[in-house]
Amino acid sequence: MEQLPAQPAVDLLWSNLALHACPDLPAQLAAWQASLAVEGFVMFSCLGPDSFVELRPLWAEAGWGRPAPDWWDMHDLGDLLVRAGFADPVMDQERLRLTWSEPEKLLADLRALGGNLAPTRFAGLRGRGWRQELLRRLERLRDDQGRLV
Repeated sequence: MEQLPAQPAVDLLWSNLALHACPDLPAQLAAWQASLAVEGFVMFSCLGPDSFVELRPLWAEAGWGRPAPDWWDMHDLGDLLVRAGFADPVMDQERLRLTWSEPEKLLADLRALGGNLAPTRFAGLRGRGWRQELLRRLERLRDDQGRLV
């Protein structure tokens, strides 16, 4: 996201599942606006505040902090876009519910999404004992069909 031109030159800016990892969202949107050509188009997708909501009680109960950062709500994103100079942003939200057959597959998907982006994440390496405890806790997320949610 840092490789945008400083002058308006971009006709289409597409960001798929990256914006939620940005540490300074208002500054990022301002940079997008500065690089966008007149009548340019921005399309993005990102995780929202309800992402990983099922993990929060498990982490809190264990005293591990939050499993993810506090992400921006769709309406707040729209307000930020207007403040950055975008005209008539159209916001849409889609809720997806993913399930997994086993904790290891859930963790693999989380790693593929970029790992733990929370600014309060544990600073050091965790041991095998912690991982086994995590896997045990994740088993409690099984639904009526035996899938992890």
